[in-house]
Amino acid sequence: MKLADDQVSALLTLAQSQLELNQLRQASKSYQTLLKHLPTHPEALFGLSEIAARQNKPKHQRERLIELVSVHPQHLTGITQLSRLLSPEQALPYLERALETHSDVPELLLAAAESLIQARQTERACFYLEQAAAQPERLSGEDWLKLARLQLRCGELAGAALGFERAVSLDPALRQDPRWLDLDASWRQLEAQQQHLDREALTRKIRADYEQTKQAN
Repeated sequence: MKLADDQVSALLTLAQSQLELNQLRQASKSYQTLLKHLPTHPEALFGLSEIAARQNKPKHQRERLIELVSVHPQHLTGITQLSRLLSPEQALPYLERALETHSDVPELLLAAAESLIQARQTERACFYLEQAAAQPERLSGEDWLKLARLQLRCGELAGAALGFERAVSLDPALRQDPRWLDLDASWRQLEAQQQHLDREALTRKIRADYEQTKQAN
């Protein structure tokens, strides 16, 4: 029996409410009922993946997300969550297929760049990072923070410095986040340490030369 649109909506609302209340068994039953009538319903598949995550069952979560993105390759949340459960090499095909249609979605660009960096393909990663940075109006403070950290891993120091600055300008609380870096301060600290080491080395050399002179006399 086919469900009417209002029945589908009501069943989905019920399942989501049960999930929000952490009533996992009831929510699973509601999503499963919906899938009996609509086997590829995206939110039902995603809901079951969320239940598996809360039950600490990563294998089941991964299976549900793969099922979801195989029939809904543009389900952005599903793809980004799946990418975190797969190796970089496994995640990239899903991410890049989604980018064929959603080439300007920062979340996808950053996820693809991260996978490429982990796969030691920094040149391709930099391409995606540049695309993300080219649309600053779409990036949140958290996005800028992630972008900056990825640029740092690629050796893009100027871009990383700008990213960290943009992150705290949008969300000042990020300045207290351990992931945030003040690159200017870090460089000054390194320079000071180097100067200190240079002075110590010079002092040791002067002392050594003095001792040699004394012994020679």
